[in-house]
Amino acid sequence: MADLKMNIPPEVIIGSVNRLGDEAVFLGNRILLIADSALEGAIDDVRNILESRGLSVLLFSDAVPVSTTFTLNDALSMARGSHANVIIGMGGVKTLQLARATASLAVEKIFVDDYLRGAVRPVKGLPYIELPTSGRNPFMFRSECFLTEHSERYSRICPMPEESLKMIFLDPLFLDSYSDRYLYMAMMDILLHSVEAYLSPRASFFSDVQASRAISEVSSLLGFKGNAHSSPDRFSRIYEASLFSAYGGALNGVGAVTVLSYMLSGYTGKPKGAISTVLLPLLLESSFFPGNDKKLSLAKLCHHEPMPEDFKSLKPEEVMRRFQGLHELPSRFSALGITAQELSEAASLTYSILEAQIPSLTQEALFNILQAGL
Repeated sequence: MADLKMNIPPEVIIGSVNRLGDEAVFLGNRILLIADSALEGAIDDVRNILESRGLSVLLFSDAVPVSTTFTLNDALSMARGSHANVIIGMGGVKTLQLARATASLAVEKIFVDDYLRGAVRPVKGLPYIELPTSGRNPFMFRSECFLTEHSERYSRICPMPEESLKMIFLDPLFLDSYSDRYLYMAMMDILLHSVEAYLSPRASFFSDVQASRAISEVSSLLGFKGNAHSSPDRFSRIYEASLFSAYGGALNGVGAVTVLSYMLSGYTGKPKGAISTVLLPLLLESSFFPGNDKKLSLAKLCHHEPMPEDFKSLKPEEVMRRFQGLHELPSRFSALGITAQELSEAASLTYSILEAQIPSLTQEALFNILQAGL
């Protein structure tokens, strides 16, 4: 087990977003709100909260699900032209990456292409506040963002200035705007991040505690089919699980298959939650973590309570398949319209950015996981 060295700086607030203005007012008075346009009602609420504190708010709502460096250039033009002194990112995982990159590059006026190639590393960025409306972001406690290039669709993990990431705001009521199907795929996405954190060779006792709690919590939520909007407590539990998952992965680094899910989503334009839903049992069925004894203990974490009798003998990957079937979630890449060629390209691109960080990683191992899901 790896040594433990902790430095997790951003402040985390779990509660009503009504407090956002009280916190943001200490960071600046000209806010650029980068938000997913699908969150129209929530955007109006957040804007009103900020403006009620006398803050000037400019909205960038072109953060579509396939946001790329092309969208980033537009967001940077708005940030620099408006002289914004605070960036707030609001939405799902891809919108948050766009907002993080904007906060990173707005001050030093670094060219996006140079940033994406790793030729420059920003030292000073704008203060950044994050509102992950679906609760998910495996980069939550890491000063990094994941960018997709516009024309060739390759992606890179890029550094953020460490002082830029100021605050994470988690209001469970944001989940009220999402469908049951979206929430179930979001939970499968959280599970993928958590499983990788738990099985990581860089795991510590701290990451094990956090990741195992996330796996147990999400498995319990996924074990029953019902109206996800029936109880605010369910929203809170999803956010808590996401927070545990992000803590668990903060020290280990984001896992290779999680990066693969980002890469495949950016390359194909398909939702990351749907891709992670397909990937999760494939990862567990693979030999990606050879000789890892913790894979055996993973089964107990996946068995939700109260547990049906037939669950007790199931392997973790079989539990994930049950979740897919119970909630009618995608189980094959072909059902998402993803081709073998796209899978091959995604594996190659993922390997190219991780080979230096994970010497034991092979492109073949990544592709084998993907190929099993065609």
